[in-house]
Amino acid sequence: MNTKEAQDLLEAFICDKDLKELEQMFGKFNIFACLKLTRTEIRHSNFLAWLLDPNETHGLKDYFLKEFLKNILKSKKNEIAEINGKEIEPKSSENSDEIIKRPYSVPSIFDIDYWDMTETEVFRESEYIDILLVDEKNKFVFVIENKIDSCQHSNQLARYRDYVDEQYPNENYYKKIFVYLKPAKEDVEKPYIYLNYEVVRNTIIEMLGNKKDKMSNEILVAIKHYNEILERDIMKKEDDNLRKICRQIYKKHKSAIDLINQYGNPKEAIFEILQEILEEQEDLMICSSENNAILCLPAKIEGKTLENLKFGNWDPNNYIVQLHFMNFKYGHNDLCFEILLGPACSDDSKEKRSLLLKDIKDALKLSFKAEDSDWTCTKAVSLLTMEQYLKYNTREEIKNHIKKVINENKKIYIDELCNILNEFCK
Repeated sequence: MNTKEAQDLLEAFICDKDLKELEQMFGKFNIFACLKLTRTEIRHSNFLAWLLDPNETHGLKDYFLKEFLKNILKSKKNEIAEINGKEIEPKSSENSDEIIKRPYSVPSIFDIDYWDMTETEVFRESEYIDILLVDEKNKFVFVIENKIDSCQHSNQLARYRDYVDEQYPNENYYKKIFVYLKPAKEDVEKPYIYLNYEVVRNTIIEMLGNKKDKMSNEILVAIKHYNEILERDIMKKEDDNLRKICRQIYKKHKSAIDLINQYGNPKEAIFEILQEILEEQEDLMICSSENNAILCLPAKIEGKTLENLKFGNWDPNNYIVQLHFMNFKYGHNDLCFEILLGPACSDDSKEKRSLLLKDIKDALKLSFKAEDSDWTCTKAVSLLTMEQYLKYNTREEIKNHIKKVINENKKIYIDELCNILNEFCK
């Protein structure tokens, strides 16, 4: 196919009336889409915590909380039966080879329906738990770990479970529900229950049907907008009309769409440019790469230093620290990079890791998130957003933009990091 033929195909495609109808369906205003919050875990957790809090501004008191819990208990009856009143044997958060035994009690639908839960407290990021609800009046604790695109890591679920069990002991008759909320199925260890966003969405729809007259117009609009992005961007729900339009468009314009797929995947194009830049960057060496992420170290690190950095428990190379380049991955809405420290390979290496972390912090004047966990990282440096990508006309402009930002941060993240690592490993 020559350039003229390709151009004619694309012109016919963009002028199609069905395509314009599709654009109108997806072009209506949504506050979450406008603010680019549709796949940001922390924003979903914030909005869900707001809905669950009986004392928040929605004015619904404990309605959403109780209906959400009842829907969980109803939809996860079999999983709950395997937990309720049983002595669970999960792995220890401190030692994955050690098995602990604890009894767990889960409230019934009748409990939830009977309870007055208006005094429930809702905590965000308490001990890094996404959402923690505590109802002292009814001796009930509800834990939600919320994921959109990322996965569980660093033994976090076990750590959260141990914290909750220590603060709200089972022997004090606390009833508990531990939920792992994520669009895509992921296996979790008991007492956690995997939950997809269908239950959230169904509870919202029920609430909109039953409590519409009790909400102000502003609250109603916000909840409807949130439900729209749940269905469209998180659950990927499609209606029959949408499928029909998409089939019509594809049937008429298959060649044009195939052409766009071949040349128009922006994230794939960005990752190819990043790989090219890092391969050309004389002061960086690529240690390993995975789907949409690349791990590097400063190229001027001494050979002895490289060997002495291999005290991490981090496949495939076990370097305790690396520069982590991420292409719209792990909850980031841009191409970015961070300094990332992984877990130590043994208890003896943990103190060594702590000393290295302190040296990096002191020398580079950078703060690290979740310092006490196995995985800790600096705030990510943005290399390219999708808005910046779309602004440029050529591949070379995009490449120059990324290289410019890397070079602007070279002194701290490459040169000084290299010096620290060489000094530390002497």
